[in-house]
Amino acid sequence: GSNLIFGIQPTPTFEVSEGIWGNRFLEKTIMDLRGIAPSRDISIALKGNIDEQGIFKYWLMYGNGSGNIPETDKYKRYYVNLQINPIKQLTATIYADLKARPDIKDPTNISNPQSTIANNDLTYALFIGYKEKDAYAFGIEGFMNTLQNGMIIGTDVKDKDGIGISAFASYNLLKGLELVGRYDYDDPNTDSDFKGDSRNWFLFSLNYKPDEKVTISPNVIIETYESLPNGRSFDASVTPRITFFYIFL
Repeated sequence: GSNLIFGIQPTPTFEVSEGIWGNRFLEKTIMDLRGIAPSRDISIALKGNIDEQGIFKYWLMYGNGSGNIPETDKYKRYYVNLQINPIKQLTATIYADLKARPDIKDPTNISNPQSTIANNDLTYALFIGYKEKDAYAFGIEGFMNTLQNGMIIGTDVKDKDGIGISAFASYNLLKGLELVGRYDYDDPNTDSDFKGDSRNWFLFSLNYKPDEKVTISPNVIIETYESLPNGRSFDASVTPRITFFYIFL
């Protein structure tokens, strides 16, 4: 009940949530959009069912962590994903990965040679989604990304934590006409000393399908930005679009 896969392949980071989202032609899912992990990696993976009914599934991967580009160092990325399907329409995932990085010099240590500290990248994520085919779908996804000892201010060293939350819904108004909405919140550094870097992201779309393989989507993306500590604020970004999507195969 398991498969061993070697080579360039999808990563377990957002493969499941992207399938429930179902609107990749409009925008990537939040962890893909914010570059938390690559969508593909040169790796070896083992995936399959834990139980006979297929309610619990696992996905383990050991990869270069460099996406589609050639590997340039010895450090690897370790992925693990647990998927739960209590019923056919409901999917939940628990995900974690470790991206190994070279150690960095410890600014709090003055010995010669200077000691080092870890600088690895850790990501944790949860997703739950429900999809009724040709009717409606909704889901929520959240992640936390930690760069060990990623903030060095003088001799003060601490982890750099970032978070993101995404919620989406779609509803078929009638055959061939779907209403889609999504909200993302992203804060790449949650430390109280770092303000002005978080953002709210909204997408609204009306997907019209004149044919099973053709989608025409008038849509709009709205993005608002956190004010800087000095009081400076930024106008919201509003981008109206028309997206044409065609499936060749």
